[in-house]
Amino acid sequence: MRKPITVEVTSFDLNNAEPQIDAAVKAFAEYAEQVPAAKSTRSKYGLLGPSGKAITELKAGRYHRDSLIGYTLRTHESARTRRWVPEPQPEAISALERAVDQILEVLKSAPKPYHSEILDRLHYGLYYRLRRKQIERKEALRQKWVQFLEKRYKTKEAIGEAWKREMPELDAAILPKKQATATRRQGRSAIEQKDIEEFYASLTEPFTDEDNE
Repeated sequence: MRKPITVEVTSFDLNNAEPQIDAAVKAFAEYAEQVPAAKSTRSKYGLLGPSGKAITELKAGRYHRDSLIGYTLRTHESARTRRWVPEPQPEAISALERAVDQILEVLKSAPKPYHSEILDRLHYGLYYRLRRKQIERKEALRQKWVQFLEKRYKTKEAIGEAWKREMPELDAAILPKKQATATRRQGRSAIEQKDIEEFYASLTEPFTDEDNE
């Protein structure tokens, strides 16, 4: 008589893993905020930068911890050969290590069928965090632009007279690009262009057009 084969079924509740997934999202966000994103941040992967590359590797089933961290850092360093980018700092590397350790721990404890959903939660959770921060930063700068115009001109009518065009209400003023195309520059008066340049020169924190997308 054959011995019966017993299979141990381990229950897994994805909701119970949410704190660890959230911790991984937070750590990846800390890393992403300290490293360069792509030249354009309009796309999802452009905003995520090297963190997005790490998640792509995870989705491909590459779960080796050190290789994953090394690949992500190499992506960061490759950006340094294309333009000026700071060296990876110890704090950024520590955040990346925490992120990888957290998500690998979740994947290790979860049955294979759950891995895709876990990584989707990581992916879109990280995108949400970074995109929201980008939007908040842009709006904070737009408010500074409004204050700059209010201090210099007081009213929208005064701005319109100086810039030689119709102006919306000051509260609705659109944040201009720092580096304008030739076509856009042609549509601005010399005074408007000068005001834009002086506004960006007055900022104490760096802000690029990639942040204004």
